[in-house]
Amino acid sequence: MERGGTVDPEPSLAHWVRFPGYPPPFLMQYEWQLIWILASHFLADFVCQPRWIGEQKSKSNRILFYHIALYTSLMVLLLVPLGIDPRYALLNGVIHASIDFVSSRLTTYFYTKQRFQAFWNVIAADQFLHLAFLVGLLPVLS
Repeated sequence: MERGGTVDPEPSLAHWVRFPGYPPPFLMQYEWQLIWILASHFLADFVCQPRWIGEQKSKSNRILFYHIALYTSLMVLLLVPLGIDPRYALLNGVIHASIDFVSSRLTTYFYTKQRFQAFWNVIAADQFLHLAFLVGLLPVLS
């Protein structure tokens, strides 16, 4: 749309969302990076992980290391071309390892005890923590 002889930039996500104060301005600054980061997390944490890693990472620190190495490598490969500092992906890899060290063991414990509600609660908490750190660290290291 033209105003005073200039072309307005493409409308952002905020243009389409009509809630007062939403989304927060800091998120709008990173909206496309954030979408790509979340998609990259999904690919690196689920789609590109072999089944045997998912099944064994709670039993072996070596296999947990493979999971983290693959996750972090994919995050670097997917995010650095967007101009995101590689330290962002590396720091998230370290945080991811800390979260998965605890959550993978808890999920295995609850699954073997057939405490399925607790099992799913741990998975939900695991993903919430991953996403909270992915979003929270974005303004720090991008």
